[in-house]
Amino acid sequence: MEVDVPRGNFWGTRALVHLLQRVAEWVEAQAPGARLNVGELSKRGGGNLVGHRSHENGRDVDLGFYLQDEAAVPREPRRFVSVNRRGRGRDGEVAVRFDDLRNWLLIEALVTDESAPVQHAFVHRSVRTRLLAQGRRLGASEALLAKVERVVISAGVRHPHRNHFHVRIYCPAADVPACRDRGPFWPWLPATHPFAARVLPLPGWPPPADPR
Repeated sequence: MEVDVPRGNFWGTRALVHLLQRVAEWVEAQAPGARLNVGELSKRGGGNLVGHRSHENGRDVDLGFYLQDEAAVPREPRRFVSVNRRGRGRDGEVAVRFDDLRNWLLIEALVTDESAPVQHAFVHRSVRTRLLAQGRRLGASEALLAKVERVVISAGVRHPHRNHFHVRIYCPAADVPACRDRGPFWPWLPATHPFAARVLPLPGWPPPADPR
């Protein structure tokens, strides 16, 4: 796990930090040879963070994309790299491309983690489209695709998120009620979580059983 922390704002809740460790290990186990690029979390003690509208309480993190060079060798830039609609970008003089497989594995690990449930993962809509297409190519279940469709949200025009995922987890159960969340509260939130009582019915959930 490579940490990109030029300003030192790498403080997060234990739940978030442990989640990052788990998902990095999962991707490495499934597709060895690349490290997760972790950007800013929150500043020590929390509070407003310059350049962000959130990242105030240790539950947000920016994750750089897994990238490859033209020979499909993992590339590990020191800074986040933007990709265009075709998943292409440049790390200095080196042409790179969005690593569809590893980025899908990352999102799969994030949306299925029950110890630190993820509320949102913001990214540019073209990246979201690539991820869902990759999931379908791999034969992902309808339930998993439904989670990704809802958790991975197309970012806005002002902050398009072309070079990273912005991930937010729900308040850790141990931090409630001091930690408060605004919805949505997804129906797959663990029944033991304090916010489970706030879950609202979601049309089409659960999806029909996968015939595979």
